[in-house]
Amino acid sequence: MAERGQAQIAVIVIIVIFIFLNLFMVQPISPSMTVTFSIQKEPGTAYPKLSLLSASYAKVPITVTLTATRDQALIARLTGSKGIYSLSIGVSYQGRQIAQGKMDSVGEGTYEARLYLFPRSEDVGIPYIWRTQIDGVVTEVSVWPR
Repeated sequence: MAERGQAQIAVIVIIVIFIFLNLFMVQPISPSMTVTFSIQKEPGTAYPKLSLLSASYAKVPITVTLTATRDQALIARLTGSKGIYSLSIGVSYQGRQIAQGKMDSVGEGTYEARLYLFPRSEDVGIPYIWRTQIDGVVTEVSVWPR
């Protein structure tokens, strides 16, 4: 009789652990940010112009964070061609740099930078600062957590 009771308790513990892990893996708890911008070279200017097109913040399940490259700003060319510029991105939060990324051979076109982070405590009143630099031109963008 005691063995049957222990077996039932073991089954209940396993079910509770399974439910907890399932909820933890599915709930959106990891910060994810995407910044889209364009780079243009205007006639008569020495430096390219960087224009922000969009910036977004979302929470994603931890399973996305585990399978993605995290804590590194990933830069992708959406449109355009290769060029002579070098693009670097640094992301900071509360004055501390938490991620960076770099892409060489950047030309005119549209680019997207994406960042996945492990779950962290955030203050909705303090933004993430994305600092983008292309050949001496620096642009900062604030991305606010929700």
